[in-house]
Amino acid sequence: INDAAGQAIALTTIESGCDTWWPGNENPNNAIDGTTSKFLCAETKTASPTVTFASSSVGSYSLQKANSDGDTPTSWSFSCDGVPLGREVNVNPPSTDWAWYDTYAASRQEFTSCTFHFTNNGGGVHVAIGELRINDAAGQ
Repeated sequence: INDAAGQAIALTTIESGCDTWWPGNENPNNAIDGTTSKFLCAETKTASPTVTFASSSVGSYSLQKANSDGDTPTSWSFSCDGVPLGREVNVNPPSTDWAWYDTYAASRQEFTSCTFHFTNNGGGVHVAIGELRINDAAGQ
């Protein structure tokens, strides 16, 4: 996340939103660590990670495809502080591992936490996420 001046605002925490478990090296923090490591929510086709950050005006969001083709999210909803801001259904994910999905517009209101609810409509039985990105109202 970046502020209006373009300075980075870190995603400070993440709660998994997994109904089950994840492998130790594929934990929720991997979705906000800025590296090509993945968060894998195992044995379920849904995940609802919540990220928190310093108050910022949320303008858009995106996610990065992990290296797990059958476990890639294809539908999701996005809300911040309980306010619904977006819903995507049957999205074609990037074909390349670690590539970013499109950027999706959101509200331009101030928030301190956002929740994604991902659904895997593909052939896998897990949900795998590379990185989550939230941009401020200036698109940074």
